[in-house]
Amino acid sequence: LGESIRGRLDKASAYSEMYADRLDNQMDDVLGKAEIDLQLEERKRRLGLAEVDS
Repeated sequence: LGESIRGRLDKASAYSEMYADRLDNQMDDVLGKAEIDLQLEERKRRLGLAEVDS
């Protein structure tokens, strides 16, 4: 019984690590895209190409 519980805990731990890695990658992708978008907007603003808010 103890061996079965340890096996299930190991499996659950492996899954949680895998999901945490995926979440880290997704956050990096989103934050990286946000930074690029900010830089693009700043460059457009400096060039006078930024859209005017209504």
